[in-house]
Amino acid sequence: MAQVCDYIVTYGRETLPRATRASGALLVPGPRMVLRRARAKSSPALPRIVDLVGEGPFEAFLAWTGTDGKGGEVEISVPRATRVCVVAGTTLDISAASLITGQDQEVTCSVADGVLYTRNVRHFFLTSAAPEVDVPPYAIAVSGNSTDPATAAVVELVDGSGAVSLRHPMGSGGTSGIPLGASRKVSVTGLVPAELCSLHFELSL
Repeated sequence: MAQVCDYIVTYGRETLPRATRASGALLVPGPRMVLRRARAKSSPALPRIVDLVGEGPFEAFLAWTGTDGKGGEVEISVPRATRVCVVAGTTLDISAASLITGQDQEVTCSVADGVLYTRNVRHFFLTSAAPEVDVPPYAIAVSGNSTDPATAAVVELVDGSGAVSLRHPMGSGGTSGIPLGASRKVSVTGLVPAELCSLHFELSL
């Protein structure tokens, strides 16, 4: 059951309904379930370490505010477990959605005061029918791969005016990915109808 409590150390647990996939379609995540919801009348904005552990892949969603009402939100793609550090004050909400088909899965989270360098990713699938995606919050680099080893697809970075600022062949960018700079969207051109592209955004938290 989702927990509503103050900071120091808190804990939440929820069983996530299974994801679904129709024949020939993309995976559809299960319903989003609340793992933890914190409301503190007065809490300074301090680093909080969030641990998330599941039985398989899931998506995690975090939203937080500081003492001045400002804050942020982030979505993370998790293979099984991860750790993320955010600077949160009066609120910190955590929810998750399963990416497993065939069975439900249990996901737990714990939150403790502390600071730690963390790295996470946000993962998207693109097709020729839906070839672009907005750059997610806190993303600093992107890398792309295709189900077709002979792909001619190209990853394009699109700026705030809608102009393409940079083009990279699919699979380029090395281990560090393509720096996003001030890009607003990422588009993939040259995908054929049966081709599936995966984009991995590296996040700064």
